[in-house]
Amino acid sequence: MRKKIFLLEDHGRTALFAPLKGLIMEVGESEKKEVIKLLNDVSAPIADILALFPEIDAAQLSENDQTAEISPATSGFYPDSAVLFTTFDCNLRCIYCYARSGERKIDMNWKTAKAAIDFIIENAKVSGSGKSSLKFHGGGEPTWNWMFSANRLIIF
Repeated sequence: MRKKIFLLEDHGRTALFAPLKGLIMEVGESEKKEVIKLLNDVSAPIADILALFPEIDAAQLSENDQTAEISPATSGFYPDSAVLFTTFDCNLRCIYCYARSGERKIDMNWKTAKAAIDFIIENAKVSGSGKSSLKFHGGGEPTWNWMFSANRLIIF
């Protein structure tokens, strides 16, 4: 049985994420090691992982069936549109900009963008709609990230 609990790491911090239980929380290094041990033990129930954290009130967690698979095949949910938030970078630096664009150089990489595009196209095929839509948004100029390497946009 595949457990529906995950460890997410970013910038040296780790979060425990149990989406079907409605739980996300930051965990320390020692807790992380214990969770990894239990995740690697296929016979360990999710309750054993949650028991590592006495501050969690299990009664308040969602009662979703942990064995249920949520997927387009079982739910009929086939997202066929996406909005790509491609960058915080911008060449304009407008004083009224809500995102203070250009102060941070955070760009979506091409691999992520292509995966999202491929995903919505495949869903449009599977669902039979035959069409998908793609929009761009940004904390900066949405096309600035790929402006000087437009040849990458022909990979479709």
